[in-house]
Amino acid sequence: MDNERPEWLSNNFIKSALKSRNISNGIKIINIVVSRAVSKGNNYMSDVYRVKVEYMQGLGNQNLMEIPLIVKVPIRGGLSDKMIQFGTIDKEVMIYKEFLPELSLVLGEYDKLTPKSYLSNEEGIIVMEDLSFHGYKMANRTQRLDFDHCVLALKSIAKFHAASVILHEKNPELVEKVGKELFFHKNLKENEFLGSCQIELIGHELETWPEGKEFAKDIWGLTDKGWKLMTDAVQAKENEFNVLNHGDFWLTNILFKYENGKPIKVKLVDLQQSRYSSPAVDLLFFMYGSIQEEVLNNKKDELIKIYLQTLNEYLEKYESPKRLEEAELLKSLEERDFYAFYATLTSLAVVLSESTFLELKEMTEDDINNLKNCPFRKYFQSDIYKQIFLQRMKNTFSKKRWFKNGI
Repeated sequence: MDNERPEWLSNNFIKSALKSRNISNGIKIINIVVSRAVSKGNNYMSDVYRVKVEYMQGLGNQNLMEIPLIVKVPIRGGLSDKMIQFGTIDKEVMIYKEFLPELSLVLGEYDKLTPKSYLSNEEGIIVMEDLSFHGYKMANRTQRLDFDHCVLALKSIAKFHAASVILHEKNPELVEKVGKELFFHKNLKENEFLGSCQIELIGHELETWPEGKEFAKDIWGLTDKGWKLMTDAVQAKENEFNVLNHGDFWLTNILFKYENGKPIKVKLVDLQQSRYSSPAVDLLFFMYGSIQEEVLNNKKDELIKIYLQTLNEYLEKYESPKRLEEAELLKSLEERDFYAFYATLTSLAVVLSESTFLELKEMTEDDINNLKNCPFRKYFQSDIYKQIFLQRMKNTFSKKRWFKNGI
């Protein structure tokens, strides 16, 4: 892998990053070992490198020490450039550089929710601790999350949300800046295709499923109103209880630490799609994109109560006068339930896919413009996804107010 090591990933780059944590003085870097943290075909918007730094520090100190790091580098080319134009890279840098240090002051527990980060002197490149060194890893993707995993994940996001409420009371400009909507906002008319492309993709696919044809016509009927449904689902309402949502809260962005096979701790990663809105946005995306069907069908209400209790406990701990009432949260979940459908079309399809992730740099806007033959359709083609999608259509989505009767 060192043959592929980028030229900028030098001793000086590493020293500069370590300096931001006050650990570079007097160190002598002995070796830097670089490998891919994510295999080709399983990344999305960034190349992710695992970097092991071996060094000595202090005069006369011959003890070899080690710091394990993760370095995220934006992927360039093809549709990756389109994602960068949306502002995702700039937002993630802002999150780590400006927001998380302020959030840690609220928590009083530095770096407990997210990996420790280091400042980078290269534009768009993010340096953080390698959580795998401490035993954190992603849960089994295709099995999805069981009840125990869900409880830990929801308690963690509840703490994150509560801390963002406190920080918003102290510094609303910062929270709303990092929570600015990048994709689904009524003023971003150039993004309207995002509201319909996934719907059109599943529409084409349903026409090839024997049991899917009964829903195809009504699915196609959603394409013209997909943009409004999405913007309504994610936008903040002035008189509503709002938090900084993770924005991409699904299985691949939640790392767990295990003890005797049981999950015991959680870290949140990849915050580049954060949005300031109702916590219902994160909850719907998580529940309909990452958790086992048995848990969703039988334990959803219990999970919502666990989230709500944890959120309000932390609000009290952080001495906020605000509380989120159960009735308000349930109302918001119902009003924004199109986002559950969106999660089913996006994150769930990827979670259940038997294929590797598509590489955006190898795709162009022509692939999006020709949706009937778009490579993204492969995510809808696993047998388990077809089964779950049809079950959700019959039992849930086909009964929603927005499915047949307009918005």
